[in-house]
Amino acid sequence: MSSGLSVPFHNAATTLRLTGKILVPVMAACIGAALMATATGDLAPLAAVWPLVVVALLLSWTLGLGRWSETLAGWSMFGVCLLAAGIGHVYQHARFGSVLRSTSEVSLWYGLSKDGFAFALPSVNAPYAVNTWRAAYELAAFLGLGNGVWIAIAVNTLVMAAAATVTVRTASILFPDDDRRVGLAAALVVACPMFWLFGGMLVRDSFALLIQATTVLMLVHLLARPVTFGRVLTHAMLLAGLVWLTMGIRLEMIYTYPVAAAIAAVAVSLRGRGLRPVPLLAGVLLAGGVALAFWDEIAAALLSSQNAYLNLMTNFDFASSGLGNRLVVSQPLPIRVITGTLYMHLFPIPVWTGFSFSNWEYLWLKSFSALFMIAITPLAVTGFWRSVSASFRGDAGSAPGLFLALYWPSMVAAVALTSLETRHVGQFIPVLILLAAIPDLREPSDWRLFRTLATLWYGAVVAGHLAWLVVA
Repeated sequence: MSSGLSVPFHNAATTLRLTGKILVPVMAACIGAALMATATGDLAPLAAVWPLVVVALLLSWTLGLGRWSETLAGWSMFGVCLLAAGIGHVYQHARFGSVLRSTSEVSLWYGLSKDGFAFALPSVNAPYAVNTWRAAYELAAFLGLGNGVWIAIAVNTLVMAAAATVTVRTASILFPDDDRRVGLAAALVVACPMFWLFGGMLVRDSFALLIQATTVLMLVHLLARPVTFGRVLTHAMLLAGLVWLTMGIRLEMIYTYPVAAAIAAVAVSLRGRGLRPVPLLAGVLLAGGVALAFWDEIAAALLSSQNAYLNLMTNFDFASSGLGNRLVVSQPLPIRVITGTLYMHLFPIPVWTGFSFSNWEYLWLKSFSALFMIAITPLAVTGFWRSVSASFRGDAGSAPGLFLALYWPSMVAAVALTSLETRHVGQFIPVLILLAAIPDLREPSDWRLFRTLATLWYGAVVAGHLAWLVVA
């Protein structure tokens, strides 16, 4: 893989292909800005699109350390998210007369942000996100660009460009000599509707996903090389900064850090054949220390999540009847962990629930995300099996893969137990994408396992939808 942006132009076909990869995101961004301007009658998005294009390129290039794959992934994500935002603007205005009805949160965040720092920020659970949007509105006011909702959405597109770059950077660490798998990870990132949702709408989840993607990058980078005290200390300091950011974005994410530390310790302890107790004990003590240090925040977050889950059980249709209730909500805790984790990989059931012109754009994107999850789950499970098998064989360099293999199901199970909300799983979706990039389908063993899992999984998805038709 090229270490920089100097890409060889071998022939006309290569030149044309690379030019397309560069220009298509620009075209997508311009179309998105034009659609937003058309929907609202405000020409400001058109005036701002070219400066935003430049900022997106510089941001992706900087975070990608000048590497081609990482830069192109962030650049492309920016264009796709702005296009999704434009389509969403047109749809919401045509169907509902306002882009502020996409979710119940949009009007809240817009009301808190659109006047910049004109008034003191009240107590909210995402102050860092709101203050970032406020700063953008202050800049827009200085430049005479108004205070349309597109300004905060533009910030989110840049945040998702950064998240895409970071995720592909992680893939480059996992596969330093395999351009094909890095390319697969980049393609899956750009094609992921959850990224589009977080970047094309006014939601705080974009910041949450970026924090999680950066956390995973830090831990994979730590595990990919010999673990020394100095490297552990450096990474711990960086992760402490992410913990601080998390407290101002989504408090309930605090619990992920002790879990991640414990899983990383398990991955290190299984390096080579057998279990090495010293790094495992050190990791468990570190995880315990983090949990104790933030116990009040963790307890508050868990209580908030549990209240949200009880509200879901009380207010949503599937709480009293239907497949979701029978398989997840009404089950005892151990069974709910299993069924809820599986359910989150194909939620909502039926997958076409969101595809109705009476639905907000948010529900459309949730259904597209469900299709994406269904499609790549067999690849991710193949990656899970390959990573776990490599670790127990004592293969060199298996610790990062084992971390990913254990972290994803742990986080999905936590969401299944607390909220069953697609967006809450979405903040961890870079891990699923990285797992899906691990299998090498050129290898006969990986191909056979993937083919078997895909047959079973897609058959189960069809059976689940048939069961829904019966009980609906």
